[in-house]
Amino acid sequence: MYQPFLSQLRSDGGDDEPEDVLGALNQVMLLNWEAKVKFAILVCDAPAHGRECNDSINDRFPNGLNFTVEEIMKKLTEKNIDLILCHLKATTTKKMADTFLTHLRKLQSNRNDQELLRQIELYNKSVVEQIKPYHFIFVLDESGSMSGQPWAALTEAYNTCLKERIKIAQHSTNDIVSVIQFDSEVRCICQESALSSGTPSLQPLRGRGTNFSPALKEALRVLNTSADSYIPVLLFMSDGAGSGGPAEMTTIYNQYHHRGLQVHSIAFGSSVDKATLKKIATVGGGQFHHNSTGKQLVETFVQISTELTAVDGLIDEFAQRVSDAATTKLAFEFL
Repeated sequence: MYQPFLSQLRSDGGDDEPEDVLGALNQVMLLNWEAKVKFAILVCDAPAHGRECNDSINDRFPNGLNFTVEEIMKKLTEKNIDLILCHLKATTTKKMADTFLTHLRKLQSNRNDQELLRQIELYNKSVVEQIKPYHFIFVLDESGSMSGQPWAALTEAYNTCLKERIKIAQHSTNDIVSVIQFDSEVRCICQESALSSGTPSLQPLRGRGTNFSPALKEALRVLNTSADSYIPVLLFMSDGAGSGGPAEMTTIYNQYHHRGLQVHSIAFGSSVDKATLKKIATVGGGQFHHNSTGKQLVETFVQISTELTAVDGLIDEFAQRVSDAATTKLAFEFL
């Protein structure tokens, strides 16, 4: 409901740095608030207009616009709405936050500062540093049916995936990569190679039969030796039908889902055993992808790697802080 709406919004304007924050909060008062526990979440990278909220020499409205901080804080208090301020640039919004607190203290003298105004620094350095890097584990089919163009497409997908990862991921220098190639047998090409050192090369295709079971057992071995400080991302790719698979993936899931394990089961081509690949994704709590062409394969690999960024950790932190605030408020109201 909310995501489609937000995705259609476009930012424009700008001019001076301060924004009509107080006008936006006044719009909040016009909503139909029915719940007993109410939160307004303000996300901003700039302060409100007016000298009481900012020291910007470029503020076109140094005396404010239509509302004062006192008026808005009084309205929030009267409606029993708790304000959560999410700083994108804490240095530019600190004065505004301090002014909000000054007025809220006068209006609600029985509450402490944290209850009056919960503040979240979305790009706080300590939060970003706590975000775990990823361990990409590629389990790639090198059976005979992959020879020629399919292997060229897979090699391109793999290389492009990691190059894009290095380019866009905010903490990519801490990610590590392991590569397992399999046909009727399995071999670990590299284990826990630092992505900052470059993309590990795939070995030339051997081209024999297909056996899923030993490949996933090798993936489990790699996981068992990996440090807990990494979030495992397992990409299992095949173009054929092999024995085993779901049982081994079930074991992997049971042992590593608590570490945030992410599984992607990728079926390539028209002759692939989609049913087994789907089941591998299902028991691994992951996603199934079917790619008919080499171009689609490249797109899938790139999408998987580029969607994993520091933003994920920031979202988790944001959700946790809001959840904590709601829990505290509920306890205060009902216990």
